[in-house]
Amino acid sequence: MGEFAGTLFSQRHPKGPNGMLIVENGGNLVIRYNDIVGSQRNRYNDPVEGYRNGFVHGAYHNDADIYGNLMAFGQDDGIELDGGQCNVRLYGNRFEQLFCGISLAPNMKGPSYIFGNVVSNLGCSDGSSSAAVKNGGGLSHTVGRQYLFNNTMIFSGNGMRGVGYGPHTPENKREIFRTFTRNNIFLATQAPRGEGKSGKGHSISDIHQLPENDFDYDMVANLETPGGRGYMLAREGSEEHGVFAVPHFTDPSKGIYTLRITDPGIDRGQELPNFMDDYPGEAPAMGAFQYGTSSLYPVRPIDIESNAYYVRMKVGETVKVTLTIGELEETAYTIRKAEDLDWLQVDTSSDLLKPHSTLTLTLKADLADDLQVGALFVRLTDGFSVPVTVYAEK
Repeated sequence: MGEFAGTLFSQRHPKGPNGMLIVENGGNLVIRYNDIVGSQRNRYNDPVEGYRNGFVHGAYHNDADIYGNLMAFGQDDGIELDGGQCNVRLYGNRFEQLFCGISLAPNMKGPSYIFGNVVSNLGCSDGSSSAAVKNGGGLSHTVGRQYLFNNTMIFSGNGMRGVGYGPHTPENKREIFRTFTRNNIFLATQAPRGEGKSGKGHSISDIHQLPENDFDYDMVANLETPGGRGYMLAREGSEEHGVFAVPHFTDPSKGIYTLRITDPGIDRGQELPNFMDDYPGEAPAMGAFQYGTSSLYPVRPIDIESNAYYVRMKVGETVKVTLTIGELEETAYTIRKAEDLDWLQVDTSSDLLKPHSTLTLTLKADLADDLQVGALFVRLTDGFSVPVTVYAEK
């Protein structure tokens, strides 16, 4: 737009627009049920960015709820909660195709609550990624505490780590963060390597091993280690009740992260009043999905599930995606996708969504010059949608 019309994207942060910019929220802010999604060719800087991150009154100063959103295709963070974070709740969201999923660096006041989110399929335009959750602020800026409950995080870089914020001085220890975790799944997809800030494949990396950090009842996993045991660096005694094994998802190749009955994290979590006190077993399961619940994510009040939220296909190949509709009034819908997904053809089996029926999407990918990555949406007339991410390989 404007003076930048026709300028090619440089593929690097911090250039690029935002879906939303939050400036000194004064309370009672709600962001819900949005698809804040760029595309491979036209990415956001951050789908949701904060302003004045290093101030208590910056960004999400106080009293905010962010839930049921898809935040995807950005060059940096899916969302910056950075700033005050006083009584801020982030829950039921989906983060995908980003350099970093959630930024909590710094937390100037707190407390903030991050629960029931799914972070997966990370990667900016060149495929690189950092942490599912980044923290930091050091002694100068890390004052508040954040609470992470029942999130599912799948990453090639790191799960939770301190990336630094504030003055570059040895005494500041700018990677310090103050966090309480319960019932999360931290699944690394590459073997652990390196230490400290340069380490990769670490589920939890608290390089200063802060005594007041409390990590427990989480699944700490790695796909590339013997027995699936994840790597973590934290104070002695952390994850006393943790599960060091790979989760048994229903079908991770299709982005279905509900749990199989064999999952080692079922009945291994901790009950959390007002956050996780309704569960089918003897104790909560770990991760964003309790056993037997809907697979739809981000969380939305529609009775629709898909047999794939993530499709990896070959150019020229035809793939079918089936949506199962439950208790839903008959409604029209549209298929929405970005302009640079002109390589993706989508045919449908019906013009209407009908209760207790199915809708089949037939996808076909034509050859294109760019990396063929994008998202399509089955969008109902009331604005709710079911998102599906698509990759096409030559």
